[in-house]
Amino acid sequence: MSAGIDERFLFFIDFLDKRILDLAEIDATGQTFRYPDDNDNVKHLVEVSLINIKNLSRRFSELEYILDCFEYFCDEIVREYGYKTFTTKLSRPQLRQIRLRLPERATWGDDSFKALAVEIKNEYGLSNNDFSRALCKLKEHYAGGSKMEPPPLVYIDEAGVFSFFDAWFELNSIEVLCRGSKPEEIDLADFASLEGVFGEIKERAKKEHDIWPKIEGVFSVEWLADLKALYELSGSKYSEEYVRLVNMEHRSLLCEVEGGESTFKYSLFKLLGRPGAVGRILKSLYFLGYGDFAEVLIDKYGLSENFSWLEKARVDELFYEPYRASWIRCAEVLALDFEKKDD
Repeated sequence: MSAGIDERFLFFIDFLDKRILDLAEIDATGQTFRYPDDNDNVKHLVEVSLINIKNLSRRFSELEYILDCFEYFCDEIVREYGYKTFTTKLSRPQLRQIRLRLPERATWGDDSFKALAVEIKNEYGLSNNDFSRALCKLKEHYAGGSKMEPPPLVYIDEAGVFSFFDAWFELNSIEVLCRGSKPEEIDLADFASLEGVFGEIKERAKKEHDIWPKIEGVFSVEWLADLKALYELSGSKYSEEYVRLVNMEHRSLLCEVEGGESTFKYSLFKLLGRPGAVGRILKSLYFLGYGDFAEVLIDKYGLSENFSWLEKARVDELFYEPYRASWIRCAEVLALDFEKKDD
């Protein structure tokens, strides 16, 4: 039944079948090693002359580990389906695979797209309505690695992101960017060290004072909510989290601004003061399908050598489907199994 619902379950069915059937050959009821006789008073294992306890223990351990991975997989699948990025015929990963094959939306009226649509429908067993529903779902989904354009960002536009980067680089040095979020160690017993810290605080305050008149009317509550969401999204597994984060940050900021200009100003400078803000926003832009815009930012601010993850993001290898983590764990067990057999 599970395979009929989602083909990804086949991965675990294959893994589990192999090991369960192996164990079933000597203990089909789960009673063999607990009692000397079965329910009909027939002695267990009379037809088994030799049992390799070491191999049996290993197979039990493998089965237990795979079941743990399967539990993690099921939890992740439930979480994934909670985002409702699926149709009656296609799962989220299948939709994303189709997206990778789609051209820019401006070409969807061309004969080449019609031929591609027929190919996809035949491959996945889709009707015209099924395919149309898939396209509608993809139009509202943020994802990278595709020529198909993502939906617009909720509030902010490219000019707003440029304004934030300009302000960030006016307030922070490239050394801060390289250091990331790792704080510098301070010797509290060293007066000279403390004096240097206080000097940096004063310099920072002066920079913020000088830049505020230039950015005061630039950033709205909506833009800041979007920027904060992009910052937080970089640690998320699902691009669907983006809209939820924007809405959450927007509600929070609206409550803050009721306290006056100073609270909004504090929130803006707090984000501008984060060493990892530039990198995390760039990573989120790749995640959401705005890789081309991210490249423009990287080129303008000379950031091509500053992020270890950049090359993977450029080839869409930085982000993977969360459920695959459980597959990788099981693959490690399988690799170990082959190693044992080779010994």
